Amino acid sequence: QVAVQSIGGYQPLLFRLAVEADGTIRAGGSLQSAQGDERVGALGFLADGALDTGYGNNGLSLVDLGPGTGSYDFPLAVLHDSDGALLLLAETDDGDGTIYAVARLLPNGQPDSGFGTEGVRIFPLPTNAWLTASADLQADGKLVALGALTPPGGTFPDLMVARLQPTSTS
Repeated sequence: QVAVQSIGGYQPLLFRLAVEADGTIRAGGSLQSAQGDERVGALGFLADGALDTGYGNNGLSLVDLGPGTGSYDFPLAVLHDSDGALLLLAETDDGDGTIYAVARLLPNGQPDSGFGTEGVRIFPLPTNAWLTASADLQADGKLVALGALTPPGGTFPDLMVARLQPTSTS
């Protein structure tokens, strides 16, 4: 069985899905508007493949990565935690360069107000560091992401692992 669903005005590029015990489906990734703005977000589907209008805003949950971000918001990883929430690890442009963020969406698609600021945590990395699309959750809920860091004066990057607290507010 194949279900096709239009996402009014957005072109989805979904990276990860989770099937809940009741058969509902949650998918996270990148959604691009007709104007070319790329945002991270998630979609909710019912077990029959129809859009779950009770998830997010009529089935769609877009994430605002914060003030100063440009039209470039790109998810690196989408993880489903033990509470049924989705964690979206993303990179964005704050006008001065690439920054990284984690957004946490509750099982109903709403931002988790107890995580960071309005469900989003921006975290700094040195300008010579970057994250890849490899991330996972530890048993204690901490997000671990793989990256690289080019040391000052160095030519080749070194391996870097970033570990984020599950409910940090900064």
